[in-house]
Amino acid sequence: MLEGTKDAVFNVNGKTFAAGANFGGTVKVDIKNYQGALTNISGSNKTQASYLETAKPQISVTLNSVPDDILAQLTGATKTDGGLYTNNIEKLPHVGLVASALRFGTDKDRAFVFPNCAGTVQNFSLSTDTDSKKTMATIQIDFNALWSDKINASGGYMDVPSDDLSSVYTLLGWDKPDNTVGDFNADSASKKGSEPISPVVHAG
Repeated sequence: MLEGTKDAVFNVNGKTFAAGANFGGTVKVDIKNYQGALTNISGSNKTQASYLETAKPQISVTLNSVPDDILAQLTGATKTDGGLYTNNIEKLPHVGLVASALRFGTDKDRAFVFPNCAGTVQNFSLSTDTDSKKTMATIQIDFNALWSDKINASGGYMDVPSDDLSSVYTLLGWDKPDNTVGDFNADSASKKGSEPISPVVHAG
């Protein structure tokens, strides 16, 4: 069985980013319609066979923290001269996505691989703090997996050694994740009060 979400890794504009600790961790990953739905073929008052429709995977990734420029790269948000990212999407970027989870009782992880996706953000849930609790708002990015010539499919999965996605990166031709990106990246002076490090590549 699978035990919890370990990480979500993105590849966009030739850069690889692991959510992990750099983004405050991956809260959860939901995968729907991984395989195509079955449709029955009937004749002579009997169900004669079933055929498999085209798979249309939908992946929802919930993260604790995403810098504005990274979110723009993942969703194609455009930026005004004043620095405001808008919901006027001129071109959807191609985003690679890998989500991993621990296989309970083993030293392996299962990696779900979607090399070619389109992503969007639909909802934000912002609540008021109380005198006893801060209400932290997560962010959910929804992806549709598209066909990828790299794997001759829209998605796949494989078991890998625990905490080692190197074989997946090799398969996809990705560089290892850039650990300097994110609100909680390795180059930050502290977890609080430091400025996030911006990646070199920006959405076009």
